[in-house]
Amino acid sequence: MKTPLRQHYVVDWSIAVKGAIEKLVQDNFPQDAHRWPLLRAFNAEGHVWRGTHLVVVLKDKLSGIPAIGQQDDLDDPSAPADAPSDDNLDRWFSYLQTKFAVGPQDAVA
Repeated sequence: MKTPLRQHYVVDWSIAVKGAIEKLVQDNFPQDAHRWPLLRAFNAEGHVWRGTHLVVVLKDKLSGIPAIGQQDDLDDPSAPADAPSDDNLDRWFSYLQTKFAVGPQDAVA
């Protein structure tokens, strides 16, 4: 029996990605943690690729409460044809950074 997907899974994943980034920053750059804007406030979007993979885009915002939303399926002919794997992650990240105009203060997972 398939378990139904939780209704707010994009919220869960957005918070998890932010938490993972925060842990890495605290472990490696604790003196500079206050300089990482994504750790203070962000907007997040979730996009589903071919019904199998979730793409989470976190964008820095100056302040406020995080805004998290589910967007349409990622149905883009310029997207890589193959599912993300160890062999093609560079191509996927390059595509996602261009597609969502991800800057150095943002993240995509």
